[in-house]
Amino acid sequence: MKFHFHGSILWRWIPIISVAIPEWVIWSSLSVVYPELDAVLLKFKHRAMAGGIGVCAGLGIGLVLPHSILVPYFFFILICLSLKMFRDYFVAYLLRSGCVVIYAVNQGSMQIAFDRILNVVLGGMIGLVSTYALIYLYRRLYTLRT
Repeated sequence: MKFHFHGSILWRWIPIISVAIPEWVIWSSLSVVYPELDAVLLKFKHRAMAGGIGVCAGLGIGLVLPHSILVPYFFFILICLSLKMFRDYFVAYLLRSGCVVIYAVNQGSMQIAFDRILNVVLGGMIGLVSTYALIYLYRRLYTLRT
């Protein structure tokens, strides 16, 4: 049920907001959804901090690395490995965000860094608000039944 609610919100609002890569907003929103409010806030903080640090580090490293045909392949492999390589979500997301930016900067696009952090924070905020709304509605309906 929780994913249907988020999906309907995102399906309606993403075209209006007109973000560059709407998939990041959707995944960011869905990744912070938990039934406990403390877990939602912790996941949002981890994603926002790791995304910000990873994007900054990725920009710095990406600008220093030489443009080579092998660099994007190496960082693409690191992006895939970061999904299962680390138990700590903060480190894994930091590496994934940095590698995405390094990959894009090596291809000549620096706009991706701004898009990445904006979409992560925007999606996280959508996830936070919709989770709060779901928990509030659930508690409200539960008290009305009893």
